Amino acid sequence: MKVVGAICFAAILSCTATTRLVHAQSQAVAQGVSGGQASNTVSSANPSVALETAGANPDDKTLYSPALNGSGLISLGNMVAKRIVVGADVVSGWDSNPENTEKGISSGVYTISPYLGIEARNAKVQFLLQYQPTITQYSSGAGSNQTMHMATATLVGTLSERWKWSLDASGSHGQDAIRLLAPQQTTPVGGVPGVGPGTPAYLSNAGMVTFLNGDGTLQYRTSSRSSLELSLSNTISRYSGGTDSNNIAMSTVAYDRDLSPTMGMRAYEQTYYYYGLLNCTSSGGGVGLNWSLGNGGILSVRGGPQITSPTCGKQQFYSYAAAFSKRLSGKQQIYLLTGREPAISYLGPGLWVTSTSAGYQRQVGMRGAFNVDIGHASSEAEDVKSSYSGMYVDCGYKHMLGHGLNLSYTYRYYSGDTGGVGFTRNVALISLGWAPSMGRLFQ
Repeated sequence: MKVVGAICFAAILSCTATTRLVHAQSQAVAQGVSGGQASNTVSSANPSVALETAGANPDDKTLYSPALNGSGLISLGNMVAKRIVVGADVVSGWDSNPENTEKGISSGVYTISPYLGIEARNAKVQFLLQYQPTITQYSSGAGSNQTMHMATATLVGTLSERWKWSLDASGSHGQDAIRLLAPQQTTPVGGVPGVGPGTPAYLSNAGMVTFLNGDGTLQYRTSSRSSLELSLSNTISRYSGGTDSNNIAMSTVAYDRDLSPTMGMRAYEQTYYYYGLLNCTSSGGGVGLNWSLGNGGILSVRGGPQITSPTCGKQQFYSYAAAFSKRLSGKQQIYLLTGREPAISYLGPGLWVTSTSAGYQRQVGMRGAFNVDIGHASSEAEDVKSSYSGMYVDCGYKHMLGHGLNLSYTYRYYSGDTGGVGFTRNVALISLGWAPSMGRLFQ
């Protein structure tokens, strides 16, 4: 980790110097860094059940969806009536361990990631569809050429002043090793894009992965200060590296009440139904509090007892989740996520995941943005051979060139241990991207 810190620190110095040189040559173009342009449990390849309330501000006025191209968050309320957005990222770099072995052979790597986004809205419905494949080519014999396809769809609607609904779907298919090379996937933490608990969840032998998630939510406002909510979801995950199939259905019933203009509480019941490799249930509930901190910042905490059936194996007793995000100034923001929840990712027969992730984002000059993200996840399984522990570090700098073009420098680090078999992976990437006004890092 000393090496990781040194590399990130060197990146900060290098990026700051580059920014000063480029900034002296032209005027600012802040769009895409701080300018304009809801999966409650899953963001593309980052499956998580940690914070179903983190995608919306407590006042329920702003909903965000993460941009698949890694450009930040998309505000559903600010979408235009109809628009098609295309883009692409062309990347070259170095991968220390493309085969995910204990002593891997490094290789140069090249990737291309086309992007398609479709927005549409009217007075009562907002619709967002995104698709992005990532295609890789290695310069040496180490590693095979691989592809990962990712797609998300979000529908948010209003039936009347009291009734609201939403439908979300996400999926990915392809070689799982691509996730370390693809644009970073995020989850909304209020109005701040953060690395979700699924990012450090990475299996060295997963092979070809298929992940599908769908959920629907219906909300009824009982008064000006309170509402009832019903949410149903289902997740299917399969991978060729093993014979396991890890499927989970979930139901949640919640009561929300505004205690003040900036504070709300939630009481909820949640049940998870495992089927496939495991057949068992986990039921529980709890209470939570949400605070709006302004400028997209939130503080959200919740927790309560959680009881699993005997066929699930180890009794878990409780679950919890917390989220924090804050705009420190007009140019800096931070976030923190932590939780202990039943897993819906593909971590084999792991029933529960304990995770923590945090990050810092800073606008550099008027054209650049720097980010540091770190995350850790571990799963508890019936069989110790299937337990998992993983760590993820990402630091990068993006510079806006104008006309939707951007240049990015990224370093990523993975360290994982699956049933006592560990591996590490380092990646350094340089990317030229074209992403006209899709997601935003600063809202």
